[in-house]
Amino acid sequence: MHLLPSDRAILYNIAMIQQKAAEMLFALEPSRRTLDELNVALKQAQQAAKLVCSYCSSQDVDAPQHIQGTGR
Repeated sequence: MHLLPSDRAILYNIAMIQQKAAEMLFALEPSRRTLDELNVALKQAQQAAKLVCSYCSSQDVDAPQHIQGTGR
């Protein structure tokens, strides 16, 4: 991603979108998805998990209330 590191709220929102997109793709019937699509979705979900984990471990005051200072 080519965003400023200070755009943490935007990165968090992108991570949530990536996670939801992966969930939706995996919920499709196998005949309506390809292995390549699943691999891309899995990589994006892994990236999203890393972003959320880094967000959770920060004490960023801009973090969403349900994430801020949880230490997870």
